[in-house]
Amino acid sequence: MGLFLSESVIFIHPGRAYKTQKNLEPFSSSISTDYGIITYGLVRARRRTMAIMIRRNGSVELRVPHNSSESAVTAFIRSKAGWIRKHSERISRSHLQQSKNYTDGENHQYLGKNIPLIIRQTDRNRISFSGDAILIESSDKWNPECGEQLLKGLFRKMAMDVFSERLGTLLQKFGAYSFKPTGLKVRNSISRWGSCSATGSITLSTNLVKKRIELIDYVILHELCHLRHRNHGPGFYGLLEELCPDYRTLKNELRQLA
Repeated sequence: MGLFLSESVIFIHPGRAYKTQKNLEPFSSSISTDYGIITYGLVRARRRTMAIMIRRNGSVELRVPHNSSESAVTAFIRSKAGWIRKHSERISRSHLQQSKNYTDGENHQYLGKNIPLIIRQTDRNRISFSGDAILIESSDKWNPECGEQLLKGLFRKMAMDVFSERLGTLLQKFGAYSFKPTGLKVRNSISRWGSCSATGSITLSTNLVKKRIELIDYVILHELCHLRHRNHGPGFYGLLEELCPDYRTLKNELRQLA
């Protein structure tokens, strides 16, 4: 149903998603399109369709069946050139904006507020969140290169706690609609706030926990509506407006924050 980027690495074709086999190395190539030169990695694999992956740094990878001809590959890239350019630039820009140094005093977003990172050298190693600050205690001299993984784990836990609480609250508030999601997951996605699988499982981006509660609720309600309507047709938006009358304002705010 859209574009996914996560820790497990997801290949995407507009409208579909595929997991990678990490032992395959892409062959790099470039072609000229109406949207400029597009450089991409090419991976031939046992598959029946072509799929595109855009990495966090904006680089492009194309996964194709073993027997795909060069002309077919070129035609596919050119037909998706506008889409590729738009999303690769957006993801690359988002990646740069989210880059952190993980140094003492640096601010990190949580529920729409700036939370300072405090680093202290102590006799133990741990990371914790007090509500007002993120505290990293290290028994050795602090290495900022460790910060990304430490905070990623902390934010993943905080995200699951917040999302679980908000989902429960919304299910109770809109109990008359009898929404029955089959599960809740979090992923470190930078290109999509949420998704709802065909089996009714809701996945939310860890990055969403950095936004204010009203935006989190909007995304959850959006995905709950997909339990009734798989597409974004009139029925979907009619239901979304019942649940969240100001969804248009919230949607525009999220777009500006992406």
